[in-house]
Amino acid sequence: YQVPAPFTSLVLNNVLQLFGVANYNPGAVSSLTLDNSQADWVPVGTACPDFDQGTPLSAFLWNGDASMFGVGNDGRAYGVGWVNGWGNWDTIGTKSPYFSAATPLAGIVLNNIPYVFGVATDNMVYGVSYTAGVGWGDWTIIGTERPVFPTNTLLTVLDNGDAPVIFGLGPDGFAYGSVWNQGWGDWIKI
Repeated sequence: YQVPAPFTSLVLNNVLQLFGVANYNPGAVSSLTLDNSQADWVPVGTACPDFDQGTPLSAFLWNGDASMFGVGNDGRAYGVGWVNGWGNWDTIGTKSPYFSAATPLAGIVLNNIPYVFGVATDNMVYGVSYTAGVGWGDWTIIGTERPVFPTNTLLTVLDNGDAPVIFGLGPDGFAYGSVWNQGWGDWIKI
């Protein structure tokens, strides 16, 4: 692994697993199960897009299954799901903005709906949600009165009950937040 190598982790089937983009299999996401049942890193999913070795991955559990996300070298957001095994990597969302390679994505499940957020090459924060039986929707710009975020901004989302908040660090060094209230509100300096 490239140093520093960003990793993410999940507990699947009561076993801790690490995930990262390996340099021994360039561009591919691999996992290691930390219960001594697996001796080496193994590929995650099929049809894996090409990821930069420094790509941060985002993952969450949802209804007993898992989802993982990352931005490929082509600037598109990709995801893969776990349902009794990893599936195929695929682009997430429609009307997708372009991201810089290795842009960090933030994922969360709010009110049983999965969401993914990221800062695109136009320096705007975008989000997309998943609807069961339908799939990923359109990527939309988050908030109004938007600050310009650097494309490598690490976003974080807080599940505050019925009013989730998304946070990011602006180029002026201040933290900003946007609160959901029947839609994403103005970005407010914190």
